[in-house]
Amino acid sequence: MRGVWVSLFLLWAFPVVATPVISEFMAANETTLADEDGDFSDWIEISNSADQPLDLAGYYLTDNSQVLNRWVFPSVILDPGEWLVVFASGKDRDLGELHTDFKLSAGGEYLALVLPDGMTVVTDFGERYPPQFEDVGYGVGEFGIGYLDVSSPGSANGTGRLPGPLFLEYRNGGDRPAVAETLDVTAIVSGAEDVTLFYRVGFGPEEAVAMNSVDGSNYSVTIPGGAVRDVIRWRFVAQDIDGRITKEPPFANPLDSHQYYGVPVANPDAESLAEVFEWFINGNDYARLTSFQKVRAGLYYLGEFYDNVEFGPRGQSTLFFDKKGFNIDFNKTQRFRWKEGEPRVRDINLVTNWGDKAKVRNEMAYEILRESGVPTHFAFSVRVQRNGQFFGSADLVEDADDIYLDRAGLDRDGTLYKAVNTSLRLEDIGNTNIVRKMTREEEGLEDLDALIAGINQDGSARWDYIFDQVDLPTTINTLAGLVVIMQTDMGAKNYYLYHDTEGDGRWSILPWDLDLTFGRDFTSRAGYFDRNLFTEGFTEFSESFNTSVLVEELLRGNPRTREMFFRRLRTLSDRFIASEYIPERTQEQLARLSPASIFPGDALRDSFLWGTWYDADPVPKVWNTTHPDAETMERASDRINLEWLPMRRIEIYSNTPDLPDSLESPEIRIGALDFDPISDDQDQEYVELINQSPTAVDVSGWLVDGAVKITLPSGAVIPSGDSLFLSPDVVAFQSRDLSPSGSEQRFVIGPYSGHLAAEGETLELYDAEGVLRDSHTYSGASKGFNGDSRQDLDGDGIKAILEWALGSSDRAYNALPAPVGGHFTYSVQSNLNGFSVHMETSLDLQDWQRNQVNELSRVTGEDGFDRVTVDLPHSDSICFVRLMLERE
Repeated sequence: MRGVWVSLFLLWAFPVVATPVISEFMAANETTLADEDGDFSDWIEISNSADQPLDLAGYYLTDNSQVLNRWVFPSVILDPGEWLVVFASGKDRDLGELHTDFKLSAGGEYLALVLPDGMTVVTDFGERYPPQFEDVGYGVGEFGIGYLDVSSPGSANGTGRLPGPLFLEYRNGGDRPAVAETLDVTAIVSGAEDVTLFYRVGFGPEEAVAMNSVDGSNYSVTIPGGAVRDVIRWRFVAQDIDGRITKEPPFANPLDSHQYYGVPVANPDAESLAEVFEWFINGNDYARLTSFQKVRAGLYYLGEFYDNVEFGPRGQSTLFFDKKGFNIDFNKTQRFRWKEGEPRVRDINLVTNWGDKAKVRNEMAYEILRESGVPTHFAFSVRVQRNGQFFGSADLVEDADDIYLDRAGLDRDGTLYKAVNTSLRLEDIGNTNIVRKMTREEEGLEDLDALIAGINQDGSARWDYIFDQVDLPTTINTLAGLVVIMQTDMGAKNYYLYHDTEGDGRWSILPWDLDLTFGRDFTSRAGYFDRNLFTEGFTEFSESFNTSVLVEELLRGNPRTREMFFRRLRTLSDRFIASEYIPERTQEQLARLSPASIFPGDALRDSFLWGTWYDADPVPKVWNTTHPDAETMERASDRINLEWLPMRRIEIYSNTPDLPDSLESPEIRIGALDFDPISDDQDQEYVELINQSPTAVDVSGWLVDGAVKITLPSGAVIPSGDSLFLSPDVVAFQSRDLSPSGSEQRFVIGPYSGHLAAEGETLELYDAEGVLRDSHTYSGASKGFNGDSRQDLDGDGIKAILEWALGSSDRAYNALPAPVGGHFTYSVQSNLNGFSVHMETSLDLQDWQRNQVNELSRVTGEDGFDRVTVDLPHSDSICFVRLMLERE
């Protein structure tokens, strides 16, 4: 059948006068051209073929035919014969390197260059340019408009080939047909001579059928239906009058693209309250997969079919279970949608839960950590169908890559390491086998080697490094969270190291592999298959050569960080251990996998198929054995709630001496601030929070508002009598010329938004419940404690508030003048910026009385200090005097 052929040459709009044109673009830039951030963003090349310079100011680029004035050019002069590359990255930059506020679709979409009137299209590629391929440019050359043989951003285009017919619309999924119900497949194609549909029912042979059209653009065909366990797959091939062919899907790379669209036949037997993960794999490939080889298969999830997906074996101990887990890698052409509204991911792990009879540990462990504020994976249980038949329940867990970092609130440009076998000791430097890089894989391990060297320094240098280079809130939060879920399997492995490479440069520990939690442990007695529920210990990480040096130091090497850890442990224990959270959560999981409304439920079906294991005996046993080790999901859940949880509460609250008591009224005050750094670098300003409570205070979720704004991150804990410094730029804080600064073991968090105004402003401190805990208005009238920081007048290397306030040493024995005739004279700042001086007297250095003196005179000097003379009590005997500075 002959169709109506439409030449793609007609899609090029030639200008009447000299104007710029889109000469090339790339919508699947993987390795061709990096932008200034090192990202391989899509790009659009603009050229000026006129004989005079052209100012692009006011021209537009758009990917929407209904919004022609989407992204506007700044003033950029394009000389005759010059090319300009604009990155279509979504970053929206009009200074320096240009970036549009939209990205390009490799599947095809509208793209146009528009005159400054916002209405006249200079260049477009019709309603939609054809599908694009990895690192292949599309543009104009002597051959016409099409795919370039060699991409040439910023220079003249060479040879290329014209595209074939263009698929504008087509069926790529849709409703699931009933058993034996035929399937109508349609497509709208431009420029086709004929269109052929190739389809497969189940794992049968591929069949070809010509699609019908009455107008040369709308094509349709009806294909046979399938059986209850079948998936129906199809692909399109269109050919134009000159023999050029277009495939849909293009299937350009068999190792990284999908070949078919598809939809499974409806399966009423797959009734579940969990999400259903439907997997389609032929018998030979399944045999290869379970023999530890990678294979390709299809799957259907949340209404979408994924074709030619790579499945591979996963795990260490679990690799040898009968019921295995798998790594699943999706093609670049079709990433995985794990949840509606969430960004798609490249890879997932389908983790076996055969070792967890309660079938809740992975999901609940990751959930508790996420709710604690730890940047960790999504994980949840699904029902798995293989070729339409029940395969088991499994845990769908996110893989580790830059997409995970971004979703979890971290910088996707950071470096993520998975610990394979490292305790971060000096002997690990230079060993490439101790970790696996999950991001920035092209780089070496120099930053990791620097971390290892830094945390293994001697003396105070080690702690200078840790306080400057380790993200204490995130790491403390992770470690406390792992104790709450009782992770028993983190030593030299089973953790991530994250380096905020492009940000503040700090490191943090993040969790992975959480199946051995809530009482389960890998023991020398029974290996993985120990039915005992352990409750003792694991309230801090064991002292051993297998434990990370960083963990050892944070928990046992410094009283400040140890105090932080145990206060955060108290907070999380109160929320998750002392409450009904775990019983309620296990009951929710039980209701999903073993509901009363469905019999048999997923959990029971799983035991039908895979059996159960006995203590110290991993050989599967039949599901209906009467052996006491053969626990149902119900019994295993009860054991967590009735055996493990009560004893774990005793272990944490009664047998952990360093666990602090609850603190009803924490005393956190706004202390020093520097609104006018001596360097004139406003990023070096700071605000200090002081803990005046008798124990550490967990300030996670507290808010500083007003002059600047920051919500304190999860895991932020201020030790008793200690300070937390807030900064707009942590790196800038560490480079301050005056104390407080880097290499001083300061606890610093940032960035906050805004800056402190020199004329004075108000700061307010709210706790996590929104209760106002402190407010401070600084005048900005003079520097000092609210200005250039504390002073070091006596040269002892310690900058202190009293030195600033009194103009004398805060440490020297004779810093203050001796009393004369029962009178005592001292100097004090005329403007204390919201602070006041109080005098206390004593006869025995034990019983001190406040404000028992009479002020006789106060004289203000030109140096900014008042000379104050007071009449001391007990003038006939010895009288000890001390001055105290307090904020009003």
